[in-house]
Order: sequence, then C-alpha cells, then structure tokens
Amino acid sequence: MLDRADTLVDLRVQRTRRLLREAFMYLMSQKDFQSITVRDIAEQAQVHRTTFYDHFVDKYELLEDAIRERFRQTMLDNALQDSPFSEANLKRLIRITCDFLVQLHQHCLPRVQQVFQLVQTQITMVIAELLTVWLQKHQTRNSVDTPSLQLRAAISSWAIYGAAFQWYQNQQRMSVETLTASTLPLIMMSLVQGTPNSENS
Repeated sequence: MLDRADTLVDLRVQRTRRLLREAFMYLMSQKDFQSITVRDIAEQAQVHRTTFYDHFVDKYELLEDAIRERFRQTMLDNALQDSPFSEANLKRLIRITCDFLVQLHQHCLPRVQQVFQLVQTQITMVIAELLTVWLQKHQTRNSVDTPSLQLRAAISSWAIYGAAFQWYQNQQRMSVETLTASTLPLIMMSLVQGTPNSENS
C-alpha cells in the first residue's frame, strides 16, 4: 500500500506527464512535427529539459503516450468503459474511432508515415483493451480461454481501426452510419463466434 510520500510522488509524476503531453499537442498544432525539439516541449511545459528525459526517451515515445491517453480519455468521456458488450455499443465505438481520427488529423497530426504507424498502434491497443474487458464480462465463467479472447479482441481492434482509417483516407465520402452498417456484422461475427450467450448479444 502506498504511503503519503509515495502518493505525492505519483501525483507529481502524473502532473508532469500531463504537462508534457499538453505542451506537445499544443506544439503539434502550431508547427511541423519534425521541427519540434525536446527543448521546445520542455519550455512549453515549463519544466527542465532533463525532466523530459525522466519520463520519455524521445518525442516519439511522448507522441505514443499522448495519443494513447487522449483516446482512453475519449472512451471514458463517452462512458464506453462502463458499458456492456452489445451491438449498439460496438457501433458507438466505431463511430467514436472515426470522429477521433478526424479531430486528431485536423487539429494536430502531420501526414508522416512513421507517425501514422505510431498512431494506429496506440489506438488499436486501446480498442483491444476495451473489447477484452467487454468480452470478459460477457462470457460465462471458465467458458472461453483468455488467449483466445484476447486474440479475437486484437483482430477486431485492427478491423475497427482499419475501417475508420479507410473512411478517413477516402475523405469521408460515405457517412459513418453507412460505414458502420457495412462493417458491424463482420466485426460482431469475429467477436462473438464461439462466445457463450452470443445469440443474446
């Protein structure tokens, strides 16, 4: 159990990381990603340059952290973490992923292939975490082994991200509703196949 001193240290760490994330995302909206330096980020966050390296190896690791935490917060803001696994909530997840990509690319994300790869890894990671929680709550006790469940969640997370990214790359020529209608049955099938009570989803 953490004592008061440990708790204070943990809160300071969280605060510093939050300041660095916010500073970085602000700079991303103001200038080219490649031109942003660690010094820029530290100055914007009003911390010492060495403090940056206490938390992150480089700006790429900070980018991963910032994207991951922003998307997790989006899930929390939309109450998806506490929602049950259902077709309606899966539809919401697809829509939220589409909206997140639009906001991210419009406001701060550069069109750099390496950055795209970092973003997709973090977003699919968060989606897979949520799907795993949903499936664990949905299954009956000892009915599905965890590796199988996690594999289905991972595969489905890439399907959701891939559909959302394809939709974004095509400049949203179809509505999110149309995208969801065409992809939802396939994703539902990959998630619930072999899961107990799937007929009641």
